[in-house]
Amino acid sequence: MFLALLAGVLAPPGLEGQTPSPESRVEEAIDRRRARIRSQVERPGLTDHWFGFGPALVERGVRFEAAATVFGQEGFSGHDRSEGALGGKLDGLLRLDLHKLGLWEGLSLTAHGEYNFGEALNGYGGTVLPINVALQLPGATAGQRYDTSSLFLTQRLGETFSLMVGKTNLADVAALHPYAGGAGLTGFMNAGLAATPNGALPPYVYGGLLLAKTEKAIFSLGLYGGNSAQGEMGFKSAFDQGYLLSAGISVPIQPGGLPGKQGLSLIWGDRDATSLGGLGNLIPPGSVKDVLQLDTRRWVLTYSFHQALGRWSDENHGWGIWGRANITDNELTAIAWSAVGGIGGDSPFKGRQEDRWGLGLFYFAFADFLNDPKLVTLPLGDEYGVELFYNATLNDWLRLTGDLQLIQPALPGQET
Repeated sequence: MFLALLAGVLAPPGLEGQTPSPESRVEEAIDRRRARIRSQVERPGLTDHWFGFGPALVERGVRFEAAATVFGQEGFSGHDRSEGALGGKLDGLLRLDLHKLGLWEGLSLTAHGEYNFGEALNGYGGTVLPINVALQLPGATAGQRYDTSSLFLTQRLGETFSLMVGKTNLADVAALHPYAGGAGLTGFMNAGLAATPNGALPPYVYGGLLLAKTEKAIFSLGLYGGNSAQGEMGFKSAFDQGYLLSAGISVPIQPGGLPGKQGLSLIWGDRDATSLGGLGNLIPPGSVKDVLQLDTRRWVLTYSFHQALGRWSDENHGWGIWGRANITDNELTAIAWSAVGGIGGDSPFKGRQEDRWGLGLFYFAFADFLNDPKLVTLPLGDEYGVELFYNATLNDWLRLTGDLQLIQPALPGQET
């Protein structure tokens, strides 16, 4: 399946193919889970490995996967009740092992193309967070519908370091989360849970990321352009609206012998936001009256964790909890603070271990300037809600998800 390949391709470069440190059983457990996900790629799929040519192409360094997802959504309550929306998404993912194609060892190229069609309920009932993040990016009903959302080179540097340079879709990175992942296609759909926005970093970015894996932790250091890379191809305008720096550390833990991770990251930079449309994967109504009053320097501090709580039939199937909290410079970024978290994992039902489920909560407090009628035409309050999903594997190439969301919109005066 496409998302199975996505998890294998977009896993932090430099981690594939390495023997887990004997000092860290947590990393070993995580590697086993990734291996199980990647093994789904070997299934024949709808076209039987591209009519039999797929294995030969992979052997020569070329791997291509595609997926089609259709969404039917209905607003059962809330302001301006909807009669429903039907839309969908086409995805194509290409990975080239450039070493097998004649270049040097450790070099690869990844490209991800997306096309949206139909309609979505994003913005319904006064909500600011997209109800369906997969249809929000690269474009909604009236916006741009196609984009090459990821196009980057990855270079492994020995056993410890790796470097990734190019255009990156951050929703793809969020898709790798063991409990909240899925890019809005096979798990949570609300952006608050599926691809938590921080109000500073655009969802599509140009830049570079350096990763270092040690026996005790994984370190990251990134530099990104402040300009959104949505609909853009090339670095030419990436830094026109400033820049953003990121640094992070992720540490494996193992309470009670169950694998988990805790992480801390900081984003800091100088980035313009000339309109509400530049605030990232948000849909704030109205407009900014005087954006010149806003400083352009901004920072975001993030703490995150995920922790397994139990196993079902073997070490690779189980369930756990996860959470993420962001705090920012309230005057400079679109979000003052946010807290999200949930519980979920693989299905406990016999014979349904490949199914997934999740229950998540989110709370977003928006920046003071978005509450100030002197600066915005439609002031906002907080937005919070709960989401429940169950994703059923019907066969090797078909999945079906049921999803329910209950939201209190940020736009004042709107019904739940």
